[in-house]
Amino acid sequence: MSSIVALDPETGDYLWHYQTNPGESWDYTSSMDIVLADLTLEGRAVKAILHAPKNGFFYVIDRTNGRLLAAEPFAETTWAERIDLETGRPVEVPGARYENGPARVAPSIAGAHSVQPMSYSPQTGLVYLPTIHAAGIFDDSEIDLANWTPGEVRIGVATSWTPEDDGAGFHASLQAWDPVAGRAVWEVPQSGLVNGGTLTTAGELVFQGREDGIFLAYDAWSGRELWQMDLGLGITAPPISYAVGERQYIALLVGYGGGIASGIMGARAPRFGWEHGRQTRRLVVFALDGQADLPTQPPPVPAAPLAAGGFVVEAQLAAMGGDLWGGYCSGCHGPEAIPSGMAPDLRASAMVLSEEGFEVVVRRGLMSTRGMPGFGSLTNDELLALRHYVRSRAEVAAPSSGAR
Repeated sequence: MSSIVALDPETGDYLWHYQTNPGESWDYTSSMDIVLADLTLEGRAVKAILHAPKNGFFYVIDRTNGRLLAAEPFAETTWAERIDLETGRPVEVPGARYENGPARVAPSIAGAHSVQPMSYSPQTGLVYLPTIHAAGIFDDSEIDLANWTPGEVRIGVATSWTPEDDGAGFHASLQAWDPVAGRAVWEVPQSGLVNGGTLTTAGELVFQGREDGIFLAYDAWSGRELWQMDLGLGITAPPISYAVGERQYIALLVGYGGGIASGIMGARAPRFGWEHGRQTRRLVVFALDGQADLPTQPPPVPAAPLAAGGFVVEAQLAAMGGDLWGGYCSGCHGPEAIPSGMAPDLRASAMVLSEEGFEVVVRRGLMSTRGMPGFGSLTNDELLALRHYVRSRAEVAAPSSGAR
């Protein structure tokens, strides 16, 4: 997960490998896209691969032999001072593995670059990189590592992680990165956290969609915004270009999903009002002379927790439910019961008010065909605790709504 491996395509024989994070402790996978480029480095032609994994360093590697040629940070990287070009190994910052107590580490578990692809233009020599700027606190001091085992179904991680609350929220940007100079040539600050992958064209344009539903075209040389359109739902996929005869098209899958849409970065992550099932996911195709009207989408709406005066929250049960929530529920329904659109907002669900309804959905899997698994190991007391936790979060969100 933290390595690049080269195999002979005809025989499958191993050729070389490069490991970006030996013994990694921060979920810094290298499963991000790899781009091929022919570069000139120090006067020498190099067949290179370009790689920007989660750990925040942009790697240039000779694809013929796996030799590391360059590695420069493209976002804040507190876990390592630099990458040693002789050994290829990171020079780690003491304490970054949180072995001495809690440690602030950047990038966050979302990475400085996630699975949204970057793109490279041979014309400009630049890589167009969707970048994440966030940090978090790692801490395993309260975990009994000697006796820890992962859960059978629930999430089991032998450390705790908390998004950093820096007072300004989370940030993203679109960077034009020069892989030869090892620096950003231009950068466009963006809202949200994880915006869509990029496409660069021979017409010297860069296309990208954002979490807020806006699809944009930029000048590939300067980053100047040239065009935008609101597509009515968050975008995380990359656009593609193709031609039929002499006519060129740009196509884009519009739809909000993945780890960020589940709320993996916590309740501090931006919310755009994408309600689960409200807006339609769709394929949108553009051409220069296109005349079709885009069907409108329902507008984004803020969460509206359900008022439930007859449900009296018990603090002890809510606390127990909060502990269970992190392992069973937060991955889809969001930390602190605040989802970002990938799953329903249970604070607004009448199902939570029904002991029987909650049991058949959560334990018996009544809605498993719609993506909600059943957790058969949950006891009656644990189900009750989860209900009290959800209702406690509804009260926090709407203290004056009558929710109790």
